[in-house]
Amino acid sequence: MAITTQKKRILVTGGCGYIGSHTLVSLLDPVTTSRTNIEYSIVVVDNLANSSSESLRRVASIASLHGGFAMNDDGGGGQDPGGRLIFRKVDCCDARALRAVFDEFAPFGGFHGAVHFAGLKAVGESTLIPLAYYETNIGATTTLLELMEEYGCRSIVFSSSATVYGVAKDEKARLKETDEVGVTITNCYGRTKYMIEQILGDFHASHALLREKRGSSSNKDDDNAAKKDWSIVILRYFNPAGAHPSGTLGEDPSGVPNNLMPFVAQVAVGRRPHVTVFGNDYDTPDGTGIRDYLHVMDL
Repeated sequence: MAITTQKKRILVTGGCGYIGSHTLVSLLDPVTTSRTNIEYSIVVVDNLANSSSESLRRVASIASLHGGFAMNDDGGGGQDPGGRLIFRKVDCCDARALRAVFDEFAPFGGFHGAVHFAGLKAVGESTLIPLAYYETNIGATTTLLELMEEYGCRSIVFSSSATVYGVAKDEKARLKETDEVGVTITNCYGRTKYMIEQILGDFHASHALLREKRGSSSNKDDDNAAKKDWSIVILRYFNPAGAHPSGTLGEDPSGVPNNLMPFVAQVAVGRRPHVTVFGNDYDTPDGTGIRDYLHVMDL
């Protein structure tokens, strides 16, 4: 008996960035299709504030998309000939522009789910311009959720951060998912991630209450009764690093890198003169800090 391959369209916000672009590769990988019997097509929305559409060309090459990826002449969008990888230059805080994306694809079945990476993410910078972080990160999320609800897309994966755990009471203890969050966060970036997690929890809980209310209602023609429940996944992680095995896709931030690994890489290739190591009295073999890293393809 032949197995039918499903086709699903996924919205990826911030998909031109480091983690977003590697996620695109995984979604478009033929191995993913054969393993899940799902062929994904992707619509990427990104304002390119700290990324480049060049990453999409490289994603298309890695994924062997026929004809490659090409940007439109106006720079506002692009796609491959088969429509598996589509880009719209949109700021997720711009409700009108984001709505236009939902309107564009609604006649073709809309979106089956969303992966939400879009947002500002530099810890140091967040302490200097906190209002921009609150406005951008939280505003983009609430705008996205409102449109997803309106257009019937009720599955989302949110890219959070392990910074929500704050400062560990015991630095030698292993971090557990059930550990307390939100109490000892030391920067604005982490607080925006924590707040968004709370928003997602409240949003999900509200729909449980609405289902309960509908269950006791005598109105059997309620349009909401046919809607599926929300599925919300929150990913908490620290320090993604590395690159796709092809070597054609990796972390290449605009300006001075805010993360250690791309900074070290730029020193290694001669783009920067040196890397400064801070601290020499940690409880480690050589007194310098130790950090754990997660390979971006594992993420």
